[in-house]
Amino acid sequence: GKKPECISWDGSSYIAWAESPHANEWYDETLGSDWAVYVANLETGTIILVDEDIGLQAEENAAHNYLAPSNISIQNGYLSYKAYAQREDGKIVEAIKLYDIVKDSLTTIGFLDGDPSNHGMGCPSICDGKVAWSQAYIRDDSLYEGYSVIYDCNTGEKSIVETDENIINPILSTGYL
Repeated sequence: GKKPECISWDGSSYIAWAESPHANEWYDETLGSDWAVYVANLETGTIILVDEDIGLQAEENAAHNYLAPSNISIQNGYLSYKAYAQREDGKIVEAIKLYDIVKDSLTTIGFLDGDPSNHGMGCPSICDGKVAWSQAYIRDDSLYEGYSVIYDCNTGEKSIVETDENIINPILSTGYL
């Protein structure tokens, strides 16, 4: 059976989680494959399968290659997480996915825009209809250089936030990043 990988609650009616057969084990030779993401309505008891492993594998030399989502952000009827998807150039890369609970629709809203061997994405954060995540070049000294993306769930517009600070997992909180 599968075990919980991560769990997140919106503070109200919904709880979301990811699971995989070897979740949180010291060693997982499958790198988190056979994962699934679910959302449950706590008021009705309804459980919805949001997404699941369809066999996409990270490139062999990818800087990050664990396949199962390890963090889910959920608020105001949306949930977001990092998984893998196929970019327009055919490469399988980290991607940010957004699920609209009311519309029952799953969309990929961001793809890793660099070489997966030395670039990575941070986990997304949702607040007030916006999703934020980071994209970064991983330097030889293991530090990151990059930027954050803010995605507007209503308009689909993206904004880039560049700072001198090394942001890995940006967090949105009522008007602040």
